[in-house]
Amino acid sequence: MRTFLFSLSLWCVLFSNSYATDIIAQHVNSHQFSELIANKDSTVQIIDVRTLAEYKASHIKEAKLIDFYNKNFIDNISQLNKTDTYLLYCRSGNRSGKTLNIMKKIGFNKVYNLQGGVNDWKKQGYSLVH
Repeated sequence: MRTFLFSLSLWCVLFSNSYATDIIAQHVNSHQFSELIANKDSTVQIIDVRTLAEYKASHIKEAKLIDFYNKNFIDNISQLNKTDTYLLYCRSGNRSGKTLNIMKKIGFNKVYNLQGGVNDWKKQGYSLVH
């Protein structure tokens, strides 16, 4: 019985560690974000969580708008494919940081947040679509 319990405990520890390494939810700087964009494939989506007015003023090329303040925000996020990779940004990194935490809690595997948001993106010299 002791051997069984030890084996079961060891299996649980090993399994939980391997599962944890499969989830990526991290904050990245503008340079890292641009590299993720440059190396993206069809499973990578750029998500702008700012308002429609902010998005229309300027946004990162190929970004999809999902407004953080929209009453259906959580439903809109929940409908995305949880196995795809998501690159999130907003104006300063606050809304997209909250979105990263929400996505992590509801089971998304790979989510990156642009630290400093579009403000830092512009400051570092990266381009926007107007």
